Amino acid sequence: MYHCRLPEPGRKPGGVEVFVDRLARAMTDRGHAVTVHTFSTEAAAAPYAIRRLRPRRAGGDPIVRQYLAPWLLNVRPRMDYDVFHFHGDDWFCLRRPVPTVRTFYGSALLESLTATSLKRRVDQAIVFGLELIAGRLADARFGIGSDSRLIYRADGVLQLGVDPPRAERRPSGAPSILFIGTWEGRKRGAALHAAFQRVVRARFPDAQLWMVTDRCDPGPGVTWHREPSDGQIQDLFRAAWAFCLPSSYEGFGIPYLDAMAWGVPVIATPNPGAEDLLRGGDAGLLVELDELGDALARVLES
Repeated sequence: MYHCRLPEPGRKPGGVEVFVDRLARAMTDRGHAVTVHTFSTEAAAAPYAIRRLRPRRAGGDPIVRQYLAPWLLNVRPRMDYDVFHFHGDDWFCLRRPVPTVRTFYGSALLESLTATSLKRRVDQAIVFGLELIAGRLADARFGIGSDSRLIYRADGVLQLGVDPPRAERRPSGAPSILFIGTWEGRKRGAALHAAFQRVVRARFPDAQLWMVTDRCDPGPGVTWHREPSDGQIQDLFRAAWAFCLPSSYEGFGIPYLDAMAWGVPVIATPNPGAEDLLRGGDAGLLVELDELGDALARVLES
């Protein structure tokens, strides 16, 4: 497999690297010999083999990752495997001596349309064109949601899952809401923070908002968890009354599924990932952004 990054201690990982790590572990457990090629320098020890690529800066520099690293894939890694599975950034890799698989984690097209900054819109529009090239180069294509399957004409959808929790849920004494995402951009952590202060705290003076995010403004009842471990995140899911990720776009959204596995009600705004998981079921609510505070209050009252 190839992905530019893997989860590292002390850094909040992105959804794709979480899935790559979980997939590699699951395939190893089933008896496959799995090697993941990555630019991550601090990836934790894993049951699968890890091969670190150069330049190391490609793991954190988006320009190097998107426009230089894909050319370097023609030289490294050696593809002496039965199958090579790309999880992104492979559009300039023309040397493919073995069958290749490409998985699309959502769509850069829809990320461009929902981006909150002009720079992000332009960048994702360019990446979308590159992703179309990557799809043509691969022998098999998979999406993780209905939108990526249709946009890239994928051969199928990967049905993602999470392991069931090994502990009983123990909700906190005071009403609590968990968020996992970024403060700005499409995850809309700042919008949740504002709705919590304006609506939720007015109805529940002791309510708590637990923000697992890159930055966070202070506020009554708000606790910022900047770099929690996997175990700490599971403890937060275990104790939360509700989980909220009001993202404008998710190709899938692993945190939604983690919350569902714990039996924690999910409040989300409409996006392809949330709709695939929540529409027509009883695991949570899909509401517009201006209805977020009222929806959170309703869930806490129930």
